Amino acid sequence: MEKMNRVTIDVLGHRLPIKTLDSEDYINQLVAYLENKMASIDPENRLQETIRLLLCLLNVSDEFHKELLKQRQTKEGKTPSVPTSFPPNMSLH
Repeated sequence: MEKMNRVTIDVLGHRLPIKTLDSEDYINQLVAYLENKMASIDPENRLQETIRLLLCLLNVSDEFHKELLKQRQTKEGKTPSVPTSFPPNMSLH
């Protein structure tokens, strides 16, 4: 069994110790990606933290599912026809 790495991340001022099989560098890249995504959603930090995180979660989920759809279409021999829009796909209005 692989050894779990202990990594402490800092997101929105919250320190969270986690265990992961991934490297600390990789986890920090993920955190930076999320922080950049949240900044693109709410550049002036006007939204409540929970709302900003929820919109970030929706956007990242959207990216993930579109990528899965593209891979599935490619595997089936189809030309991928997934709409792309970045940044961000969803925000409050």
